[in-house]
Amino acid sequence: MKTPYTTIPLHQEIKTSTQSQNINFKNLKKMETYNTPNSKLEMAQRKVKRVKGFYIHAIVYICVNLFIIVANSIDSSKGFADADGYMTALFWGFGLLAHALSVFAPDFIMGRNWEERKIQEYMNK
Repeated sequence: MKTPYTTIPLHQEIKTSTQSQNINFKNLKKMETYNTPNSKLEMAQRKVKRVKGFYIHAIVYICVNLFIIVANSIDSSKGFADADGYMTALFWGFGLLAHALSVFAPDFIMGRNWEERKIQEYMNK
C-alpha cells in the first residue's frame, strides 16, 4: 500500500523550488508547533472546548437522571426506594466518569508539558 507522503532520511538534503536546505533535526530544541503563540492558543482553545463538552455532558446527565428518578418514583409503589430508577444514573455515571478522566486526568497523571518532554526525549536520541 502506498503512503500519501514520502519519508526523507535525516541526513538527506531537502530541495525546494527556490533553494536547497540541509536540515539537521538533532539541533532542534523543540518542535516549532509547540513554541508559536498560535499553537498555544489552539491548544488552549481545544482544552476549553473539551472542558465545555464535559460540563454540558454533566448538566444533561443531571437533568435527565433527575427526570427519570422522579418519574419512576411517582410511578412505582416503592417511591424513591425502587432501585430500578437509579440504574440509568449508575451506568451513565460510569460514562461520565470516563469522560471526566479523559478531560482532566492527562494533566494530572502525566503532568503538564508531558508531550513536549517526550518529543524532546525522542529527538535527543
